[in-house]
Amino acid sequence: MQMNHGIKGLSLAFIIVLAGCLASLGARAQDAAAPAPQAVCKVGFVNLQRVLEESKAGIKVKESLEAEKDKAFAPLKTKQKQLEEMQKKISSLSEEIIQKGQLWDQYTRANKNLELQTMQSQYNNKLNELQIERAKIQEDLNAKKNETLKPLEDDLNKVMEEIGKKGGYCLVLDVSPPASNLPNFNPIIYRDPAFDITDEVIKELDK
Repeated sequence: MQMNHGIKGLSLAFIIVLAGCLASLGARAQDAAAPAPQAVCKVGFVNLQRVLEESKAGIKVKESLEAEKDKAFAPLKTKQKQLEEMQKKISSLSEEIIQKGQLWDQYTRANKNLELQTMQSQYNNKLNELQIERAKIQEDLNAKKNETLKPLEDDLNKVMEEIGKKGGYCLVLDVSPPASNLPNFNPIIYRDPAFDITDEVIKELDK
């Protein structure tokens, strides 16, 4: 009887130890099978259009550009007004020819038509000159705009990088309308190099 009790006690102890070993092995196997934890990519977005319209620096730049634009196009207002006056005279003469042309003699009608053609030719020449001048002014304004926006663009880059790192973002996107006032900006404002998989793609491609 004592031996049976001893065997039973030994068996129970062995079972407990064996169960513990199996549990430990099972936990290790489960840990080995579980996938390695993945880094979490936190994505943020910013509306740069609002930044330009509502920030103090953006408002200052916008007002400066508007003033520069008004100043550059001011000389063209007089020429535009002259063209409008020429257009009125052309319309008036055209209407006169239509209404009275049949009553005029051949000489008068020919002179009026020649006068109309001359006025139209002069108008077209002045219009072409105005368009060329306006395009040149706009080209100069675009260059001035890029120059004026450069410091603000540099500041925005620094701020977005700082916010991106501090906030733990892997990616920050610009969600403002396509017609952005910052020509050198693309939709990706900030990206964390730790999430760059370029090397991995090259390695897989080269296999």
